[in-house]
Amino acid sequence: MSLGMMLHCGAKEIDRADIPNIACPDKIVTQKEDVNGRPQESIWQPVEHEFLVRQAEINLERQGFTVTKSQFATTPLGMRFFGLMEITGKDLAGYGSDKEYSRLLGLRNSFDKTMTAGIACGAKVFVCDNLSFSGEVCANHRHTKHIFEKLPGLITTAISKITEAFKFQDLRIDAYKKTGFDRYELGDQLIRLIRSGSVPPGKVVAVHDEYLKPTHDHGTDSKVWNLFNAVTEVLKKVPATEMCTRTQKLHVELDKITGIKWKPLTERDRFEAERAEEIKEAGVIIDA
Repeated sequence: MSLGMMLHCGAKEIDRADIPNIACPDKIVTQKEDVNGRPQESIWQPVEHEFLVRQAEINLERQGFTVTKSQFATTPLGMRFFGLMEITGKDLAGYGSDKEYSRLLGLRNSFDKTMTAGIACGAKVFVCDNLSFSGEVCANHRHTKHIFEKLPGLITTAISKITEAFKFQDLRIDAYKKTGFDRYELGDQLIRLIRSGSVPPGKVVAVHDEYLKPTHDHGTDSKVWNLFNAVTEVLKKVPATEMCTRTQKLHVELDKITGIKWKPLTERDRFEAERAEEIKEAGVIIDA
């Protein structure tokens, strides 16, 4: 079932069952000399797309999440891989449960050295199928000799932070909707987005026009939410990996306008929250 991922450059959608059948290239060992003339070994170690997907699936299940929908695609010969998983569960309350937007986990990998293997948290706005990804919770690793040892741990740690990340996403989207945006400043804001890499220079006119005359009704007027949707609507036409990187940068810039900041829960925060819940359930009152 499609989650809105756009396919480019000959990429085609594939079924989950097809992924294990995609052959992974052998590692490449290169001998070279370091600055002191001593022999040095460099290893490029690709990982199977199936390895990445299974690590994500296993960790999601272990940590209480459920994959409700998924979409996968590859370029010819499986050289580049993209995936989207819509997830629910584990106290994911907020707008997502009200069907205004869904919560996504994005996956990517390559056999042609164009991108790292990894995952990133994201969202899909239902009214327009716009996708975005944030940089607060992600796990990426270059295809080096230690990738099989390190990538699983990175994914486990990233997924353990998903609940906090999606709660922050709720606060972020709410701030986007409430923060006014002066359309006379639109030109200055678009320049900022170009300089940050959020918007390709060749797409700025399209973003400008989409902001002034949106394709979809987002229920707000002259808000940061409108600018966010204008950019993500236009970014539907760029390759999936580029869209992921640009929307991560977009969130950074729009967060500056709204003043919202990501603050992950510390172990102390979690301990105090759990203790407060236990006290509430026990009906115990502790004097300050």
